[in-house]
Amino acid sequence: MSNIPRGWSVAVPTVAGATYAELRPEVDELVALLTPELFYGVGEWYEDFSQTSDAEVTHLLERARSWIASPNVEGGVGKGGEE
Repeated sequence: MSNIPRGWSVAVPTVAGATYAELRPEVDELVALLTPELFYGVGEWYEDFSQTSDAEVTHLLERARSWIASPNVEGGVGKGGEE
């Protein structure tokens, strides 16, 4: 199995129209649900765009690191599975 990716796919819920146009030639596939021309910030498109704490980010990164080390561990989040 090769570690070289076959291509790059990017999916985002919302992105400025100008940014979409700039990013599109750089990837193989770009999916965005909304591409508004007037885009002031990501948070304006969410009902709840609360700050994520450093502790939560650290916890999630540790979980991701342990999952990468052993992807077959029960309860892990990965392809085709939910937590």
